[in-house]
Amino acid sequence: MLKRINKSSLIGLFLIAVMILSTFAFAVLQAVYPRVELPKSNIIDYRLDRSVREAFLQNGATVITFEYSSICENCFNQKFTLESIAKQYEQQVFLEEILDESLNQSRLTMTSFYGSKELMEPTDQQITSALCLLMVSPPAECALLK
Repeated sequence: MLKRINKSSLIGLFLIAVMILSTFAFAVLQAVYPRVELPKSNIIDYRLDRSVREAFLQNGATVITFEYSSICENCFNQKFTLESIAKQYEQQVFLEEILDESLNQSRLTMTSFYGSKELMEPTDQQITSALCLLMVSPPAECALLK
């Protein structure tokens, strides 16, 4: 009977120790990997911090960086298309709109878990094709393109 009590006590102490150590491990992990503050909107006019960008990519989002100048002729249409996509796929697409007056033509960079693609002066069809390749959960329209 004494051996049984000692064995039960040891198992109980072991479980208590595991619970206490897991609490400390959680605190250490939170200190090493702090919470990332995500933007309220999925359409912004500045570059994301590296940690925020990585958080979006780890969660399966596609980050689109659209760089353009104010003298660009077709940029308004491109920007409208990208904003429509970002609004339609709010949980999957994050859009950075960067005004850069040194550019002669617009530049679009799409980054996701599956890789990255850069397009210069993209058409609507090129944007859609690139999104279908890079989105973690592409829309049904992508099946029609194949």
